[in-house]
This record gives sequence, structure tokens and C-alpha cells, in this order.
Amino acid sequence: MLHLPASSRVELLGAEVSEVAFACLELAAEALDARTQSQMPPILAVAAGQWARDEVPLKVLLRAMHEGMKIVLEVLAGTGAADLPMLTQRLLDVLGQVTDTIGQAYRDNGLCASRSLAESLLRDGKAPAFAGAGVDDPEVSYWVVALGFEPGTDSALRWRTQWRRLRSLVARECDGEVLSWEQTETATMLLPRRHLDPVRLDRLVARLVGTAGATLSVVVGASAVPQIPATAALGHELLVVARALGRPPGLHRFAQLAVEYQITRPGPARDVLAALLDAVAEKPDLLRSLEVYLATGCNRQRAARRLHVHANTLDNRLRRISEVTGRDIHRSRGLFELHAALLVRQYVAHASAPYPLGFLPQGKAHTSDE
Repeated sequence: MLHLPASSRVELLGAEVSEVAFACLELAAEALDARTQSQMPPILAVAAGQWARDEVPLKVLLRAMHEGMKIVLEVLAGTGAADLPMLTQRLLDVLGQVTDTIGQAYRDNGLCASRSLAESLLRDGKAPAFAGAGVDDPEVSYWVVALGFEPGTDSALRWRTQWRRLRSLVARECDGEVLSWEQTETATMLLPRRHLDPVRLDRLVARLVGTAGATLSVVVGASAVPQIPATAALGHELLVVARALGRPPGLHRFAQLAVEYQITRPGPARDVLAALLDAVAEKPDLLRSLEVYLATGCNRQRAARRLHVHANTLDNRLRRISEVTGRDIHRSRGLFELHAALLVRQYVAHASAPYPLGFLPQGKAHTSDE
């Protein structure tokens, strides 16, 4: 009987796909030991269908499958069997059967077509020819849902598991009509609006955040098909703004971040605002006092308590801020400019590269908080 040792190479593939490799090992061992054609167990097709619905990438499964078969070949080569050519051929037959079974499951579940449609809508704002009638009808509109996890909170494996759980939750609410594109720590969903009115959408987003824990941020916009690329790009830009400005995870609406988004766009105006606080930034106690004063709604007593200073000390610091910037913090115009300058400095200091959706073109976005 052919002995196939446990392999750390298979285990490194991750629990979600290592079962594929181990199943291939068992099938190969059965075929080689019996010297007869091995039959594909029905459970393989069932499992492959579930992997397809869960959007486990096909290339990951194929890699696992080939890793399992490589282990068998290595064992065979070490046995010095006289009928090695025949055994190798039998192994290749098993490999062909497994490939056909998994490939058919993915075709039956339409994963490749679904991902291609999502990519086409997000990149080009139109559906490919295979999508059929109605997908890019001008009258059809979608909720464009941009999702982002806090960087570094999950390993790639945990992210994939979390993502499939969230997608399955959404699919149940939309009769399975979910188009999506995901990368590590970020994803975009396209949900037909006919399935979700604004109230149901808010409830669904709340469930997503609750399921994912305190690390998920979501931005939602409504879009007709041609505006999907720009709406998605805007959604992910807003995620960056929210994260850079220290907004807590959860749902962020465009209307709630419109001012912050506009102020932080690159250009000469942003540069002027950023420079306004250069002199203040040289005195950390002044900059911190400004931050806390604004964060407490300009309540000097609350701000002083948070800073652990006397209210008069805070007044002196605010006066010095007005003097070095030339903006009167006690007048609405001066307060607005100082607040805008602080937002710009926070954004520039903390904004990383946008959540990666590199194929999205820039364009005019349509947003809605209906």
C-alpha cells in the first residue's frame, strides 16, 4: 500500500483549501493501490460548488490540488517501482478528473462570470456582452457599497473568511444578486436597489458592522450603471478620509463627510490651509489645545478638564493661537479657517494610499443618501 505522509506544504495552504489537497492525496492513493480507475466521490462536487459560491479563488484550489499531486509523485519516485510509467499515467488521470469536477462546479455556479461582470461594471461602467439584457439598463441602479477593514487587523486568511461571511449575509438579503470585487482589507459590493429600500439597506449595513466587529467601515452611494466606477472610487476615498481623521468604524455617509472630503482634496488651497498652523505645530501644547477645544464643541470648561489645565490657561493658549495665525478663534470666520487647517494637517499626516482598487477610473461621481 502506498504510504503518503502528512505534509506541511499542504497545511501551509490554509485550512480552507488544504482539504482539497488532502482529498487529492487520498484519491491518488486509492487509484494507485487498487490499480483500477478511481471514482470521484460526490462530496467533491458538492464541496467545490460551495467553494465557488463562497468565492474561494479558483487558482487557489488548483494550486492546492497540484501541491497534493506533487507530493504523490515525489513518493512514487522514491519507491523505484517497476511500473512507474503506468502509475504516473494513472495519477494524471486522477488529476484530470479532479480538475474537471472542480471546473464544472465553478462554471455551474457562475463565479467567473460574476466576477467578470463586477469588474466590468466597476472599471467601465457597462456590462460585458455575456451579461445579457437588463444588467446595464440606464433605468437600473445599484447601491455601491465600499467596505474597508482597519489595516493590519486581520491576516489574509482571516480576511477571506470574514469576507465570505459578510457576502453570504448580503446575498441572503438580495436573493443572491450580489456583485462584488475584493482585495485584502477592502471590497466593493454592487446591490440592485430593487431589493433594498434605504431603511432595509441601513439595517443590512448595521448587521455587516455587527458581524465584522469594530474594524469595518462602510460607505454607501446610489448609482446608475454608467456612474458606478466614479461612485465606487469616491466611496473608497471617503473611507480614507474617515480613517485619516480618526472617525470610528461603522457607516459613513457622503453628506456627513462632504466638507472634510472637499477640504482635503490636493491643490494650492489645501497647501495654504496646511501652512496656516505651521507656527502652532512648533508648540505641541498649542496644537493639542486647539484639537481638544474643537473636539469638545468649543466648550472651554470641558476642554480645560480634558487637558488637565485651568480654564484661564486654555484661554491664554487660544489667544496665542490667534496671535500666531492671525485668525481670531472667537469669531466664526477665524474658527472655521483654523478648523479647516487642522483637518488638512490630520489628513496629510495620517492618510495612507487609498484602499486598493487600482482598476477604477476617475470620473464624476453620483452619490445619494436616500
